[in-house]
Amino acid sequence: MLKTFKIIAFLVVATLWSGLAGANDKIDAARKIPQYVKGLKGSDYHEPIARLVEETRGALVYIINKSIGNQKRSGDSSASYKFSSGSGFFIDLQEGYVVTNHHVIGSSRVDLRLKLANGEEYRAKVVGSSPEVDIAVLKIANSDFDRDDLKELAFADETHLGEIVIALGAPFGLQESVTMGIISGINRSGNNLVQTDAAINGGNSGGPLINIRGQVVGVNAMKIAGYAADNVGFAVSASTAKIVSERIIEQGYFRYSYLGIYLQELHTDMRDSFKLPQDVDGVLITKFADEDRPTPLQVGDAIVAVNDTIVTTPAEVATAVKFLPPNSKVELRLYREGQEMTVEVLAREYQKMGIPTVAGATGGIWGVTLEEHVSSVDRKKKIEYLLVKHNRNLRTDLAAGDRVIAADNITIASFKWLKSYLKGREKVVLHVQRGERKFYIVMNK
Repeated sequence: MLKTFKIIAFLVVATLWSGLAGANDKIDAARKIPQYVKGLKGSDYHEPIARLVEETRGALVYIINKSIGNQKRSGDSSASYKFSSGSGFFIDLQEGYVVTNHHVIGSSRVDLRLKLANGEEYRAKVVGSSPEVDIAVLKIANSDFDRDDLKELAFADETHLGEIVIALGAPFGLQESVTMGIISGINRSGNNLVQTDAAINGGNSGGPLINIRGQVVGVNAMKIAGYAADNVGFAVSASTAKIVSERIIEQGYFRYSYLGIYLQELHTDMRDSFKLPQDVDGVLITKFADEDRPTPLQVGDAIVAVNDTIVTTPAEVATAVKFLPPNSKVELRLYREGQEMTVEVLAREYQKMGIPTVAGATGGIWGVTLEEHVSSVDRKKKIEYLLVKHNRNLRTDLAAGDRVIAADNITIASFKWLKSYLKGREKVVLHVQRGERKFYIVMNK
């Protein structure tokens, strides 16, 4: 009897102890729940996202692009056409302005149609486009278009690493598709891109990447595919897209601002030669784009700050200036002959020199998207170079904006020629121009 009682007592104590331990675990778990999540139960976790999508989907636009395709045969003047699609979104519903990517509309377009969230379809005209930033602004041609159930979106003032984001668009033509993730990286590619793990696929391009407040943090642009990449996507940052779209609406185009100077990094062993303090980092002026243009700057000046922003590389100087309005005053803090001083210069509007170029055929080779640039002389077109639009090939150092001039020392005749030349090959040596520099890069398949 006594033995039985001891067993029962042991079981009761063990049960109580287990219950207390379980209660303590629940208390500890409760303490770890973020405040904004408390009070939500079961499916409630997803309802705010569903409501957000419902409230913003009216801004989404499906873009159908009819463009000139390849000629049927050599000497055939009749054009064939191809169709592609992408996404966009309203930033001004009253005026009918839509933001998308430049690569969605291309440069050989014939007709653009916008299918709106309310089911209506209208023809669009291009207000302006920037291939360098990959942003374009469209406008609905019919000012009396049906605005029922439509929305417009605003750009976010801030983007934070790790914040929840939602990508809206039409991947593979599947309209009103929604994917969710977080901001995986910011300030990619000179402050122009934000990185996300929200799924982005063909057709998402030009659509909005929004935060949980319904603000646009980026314009979906591209993803890295292959080579074990898993949901590594990129969007043009809200700050960039806002500046570029506003400038396009205001003046019909966008061009970078620049200072008209050539720069190089200041290495440690150079400081004594330029009489600089050992703790000073900066960039050296090596040359001027226009030697005859008056300037308060001198070759050998070491720039350390642009408008109070500390700079240590040429890329940081370019980033600090490129989105400023042309003719803006720029304050440079620099060292000259060991003396610190402040100099004021004007930002200049960047314009390509020489014969104006127009875009031709565009396509992808080995994960690199290339676009033909041709010059027109006496009504005859000549290929000048292939412009790198995007590089998804992790086995080559090509960068967007590079100009490909030759392959294996053979001058490139056209995109079609290069594609044919690479058949059966595993690598090629490309002659490339990046800015004023020319060098060789190996591209592997």
